[in-house]
Parts: sequence; C-alpha cells; structure tokens
Amino acid sequence: MANLEKILSDAGFQKNEKTTLWSPSDMKDFAYSDGEETENYIYKTISEVSDVSVDSKELEPFIVDWPSTYHLSPVRSNLLRPFQEWMKGKRILEIGCGCGAISRFLGENAAEVVSVEGSFRRATIARSRCRDLPNVTVICAPSDTLPDFGDFDAVLLIGVLEYARVFVGKNGEQKLLQACKKRLKKEGKLFVAIENKLGIKYFSGAREDHVNLPMYGLNNSYDEKSVVTFGRKELLNELDKAGFKDTLEYIPLPDYKLPCTVVTPLGWQKHSRALSQLAMESAHKEKQLVPQHLFSIEQGIKNIWNNEIAADLSSSGRSIPER
Repeated sequence: MANLEKILSDAGFQKNEKTTLWSPSDMKDFAYSDGEETENYIYKTISEVSDVSVDSKELEPFIVDWPSTYHLSPVRSNLLRPFQEWMKGKRILEIGCGCGAISRFLGENAAEVVSVEGSFRRATIARSRCRDLPNVTVICAPSDTLPDFGDFDAVLLIGVLEYARVFVGKNGEQKLLQACKKRLKKEGKLFVAIENKLGIKYFSGAREDHVNLPMYGLNNSYDEKSVVTFGRKELLNELDKAGFKDTLEYIPLPDYKLPCTVVTPLGWQKHSRALSQLAMESAHKEKQLVPQHLFSIEQGIKNIWNNEIAADLSSSGRSIPER
C-alpha cells in the first residue's frame, strides 16, 4: 500500500488526512448523484454507526426506502459471494464504487482493493464505509485519469459500463473495456454486471432503470452520448471486440442489484428447467416493483427458463471474461 500511495502522490493526488480519501488537487465536478438529501442520509448513517461491516445489524434500521436499501443492504454482496474464496489473496480494482457497498465486501475478503469513484460525496461515503479496512484505498477521480498502479487480478465494473458514453465519450464502452484490460494480469478477470435491455421485466412494463421510462431500451432510444445498456449478445460482442475471451455468464436473480441467488453457467446451461421454480419465486424479491405488469411476470419467467433462454431474457447478467 505504501507503493500505491507514492504512485498517487507522484501523480499529483492528495490524501485527506482526516478521511484518508485520495483525490487530485484540481478535482472537477462529476455529475452523478442519487440526490443530495439521499446521499447525506447515507453518509450520516454510515458515519454514526460503529459497525459498518457487510452484515452489520446496526445498519438495518436505517434501510427505509429504495436508495437506502441499495446502499446499505447486505444483499448487495450476494452478487460476489460465489467468488468469496477466489478473492482471498487477490488484488482488485473497483471502478465506480459508489457509496462503498461492494467495496466493503471486497475489503473483507481480498488482500488489496483500490476503489475508484468520480463523485466526491459518494467517494467520501465509500471511504467511511471502509474506514477500518487498511487494505482498501478509495480514490475520487475519473477512472481515465488514474496513474499506472501495476496489474490487478480482477477489475470490477458493477453497474458502470452503461455510463461509459456519458463520462468517457463516444464509443465509451470500448474505451473503458480496453482500459480495464490493460490493468489486468495475464490471467486476470473482468467482472461486468449490467441490466439486460431485453430482460423480460421490461417487456412486461418495467421502467428502464437509468431513465425511469418504460420501453426505453426496447425502443433503442439511447444515443452516442447517453447512458446505454445492452442485450446479451450485444454485450458479448463488446467484450469480444475489446479482446476479452472465455466469458462465463452468471444470472443473478431477480437482478444484479439485490440478488437473492446467482445461477452459474452450469446451472442455466444444463439445468434450466429444474431451476424454473427458483427463478419464478425470485420475482417476489424484486424491490423496484412495476405498478401493473402487462402479463404474469412469474409465468413469463417460467417460460424463459423452461425454454432455456433465460440467459437472453433475464433482467440482468454478470459476465466474467478473462483477459
């Protein structure tokens, strides 16, 4: 970690001695937020409790709405629990760490974690969430301004790739993916979790997660500078174009934000019909509810699993390609 601090210092980054958050001396505004009131509530909560661990019981009473659920619920970490043992001894780079829910899980399991967030307030919250973990360094900066930290065993893009065009520019997803590839060891892994624009819940009337409008992704209403998400084959093509091979696809249920379970490639490829009941029941775990579905979402889910097309039509997915 001392070497990391020297790299940051030599690159013009400064460390806040009180919060231990690193940021460039000429930090610019980063236009991403869940709202000042919401983020101040999360910051106050995390700052005032003594137990900020993933499974903290102290945080539970403060989970009162969707934003606080998303930032404080231990269910967030289920996305990565299948890799908990693999992470031991690993060096991990997390891009777009938000308020630190995933950062906390990484810090409790990996040897070294570098978590990056462009928003100063969110990065400050993430730093507070990991304040007792000396193996976690939180940096407030756009990812494309970071110096070379050496190679990592894994790079994480959890709910991040869809914003690449907004913050990196035209063809941003390719620029971001290729930048991640350069930071990986030869056998390193890239973790990508993202909404599936062809997810069955969107056909049933659910609002597109980023713009809060129904049918937005299905209508391909994105443009070259907007947020964008992909269908399964489109995402695989983007990964392949960036040079990532041997991709493993996992299906988080009901989605990657708050998964109650994660189905492995073996599960959905070989045992799809047997898992259809589990997938159906996961619909009731969905926290972003649709006022009225256009059809029975449970039966729709049953159909896609029984017909072995869950990977194409599940609400979101997680891909793990090797470099």
